[in-house]
Amino acid sequence: MSINETEKQETSTPEATEEQAPTSTSEIVEISWEEVAPVMETRRAFLELDSHISSMLLRHEKEKMNLLVRSSDLERKMYELSQKIRETKNMDPSLTYELKLPTKAGEKAYFVRKDV
Repeated sequence: MSINETEKQETSTPEATEEQAPTSTSEIVEISWEEVAPVMETRRAFLELDSHISSMLLRHEKEKMNLLVRSSDLERKMYELSQKIRETKNMDPSLTYELKLPTKAGEKAYFVRKDV
């Protein structure tokens, strides 16, 4: 049997020979609640999820902003504390020094002059 004959047999099944309902050309087609309920439920779930995502992202951005501000504050304070130590050591302010921090608690730190 050829492919065309198989296709003809498949298209001549009882479902294919039954007449289909005529295609609607009306401007307005009424749909019952039972038919549209699944769409409405899916839309409600979508909007709920979308709202949850929006809230989650907003919380994340606020927390990120707070962490960045805190990080900036800590960095500024670190430099202020280093500057105070430098001032107590009467170091020439026109020279550039780098603070070498200890690797372990109890060890000494050093200001190392950087010649430009």
